[in-house]
Amino acid sequence: MLMAGWGIQRQQYGEQKHWMLVTLAAMLGQIGTEGGGFGFSYHYSNGGNPTRTGGVLPAISAQIEGGSSAGNDWAVSDAVVNLPVARIVEALENPGGKYQHNGKEQTFPDIKMIWWAGGANFTHHQDTNRLIKSVAEARAGGDFRVLLDGGGETCRYCSPDHHIV
Repeated sequence: MLMAGWGIQRQQYGEQKHWMLVTLAAMLGQIGTEGGGFGFSYHYSNGGNPTRTGGVLPAISAQIEGGSSAGNDWAVSDAVVNLPVARIVEALENPGGKYQHNGKEQTFPDIKMIWWAGGANFTHHQDTNRLIKSVAEARAGGDFRVLLDGGGETCRYCSPDHHIV
């Protein structure tokens, strides 16, 4: 069984890798055999995972409805910018620039510090090369970066004196 997620598409010629997985499965004679073949994204929508039968707790809302809860004043302060992660490159390239988000005109912040915790920011962005360039240019400008990461791809693009592993 050949399995893959969709993350391999986020690089040059990324769409070809999925077709190659299908082609490889066909060349190996695995398609249509028990336990063979190919599959994508088994971790999404319970594909390949047993159905849960226990109770499910409600999720934490992404919306902050004025005021604070449990003393989390940072979540409602003026210092917090709810920036779509896909717009991080534009934010680094255009501090103070305007953008549309959720039907409102917003202003990109002048980013002096980034705390990236969890996820593979560089491998998930839709334009990795542009992200690498924008981070390098911001770093050259003296901006301070903090990275909390397990030593993945993102660490390669932040200087050693600017990250915590």
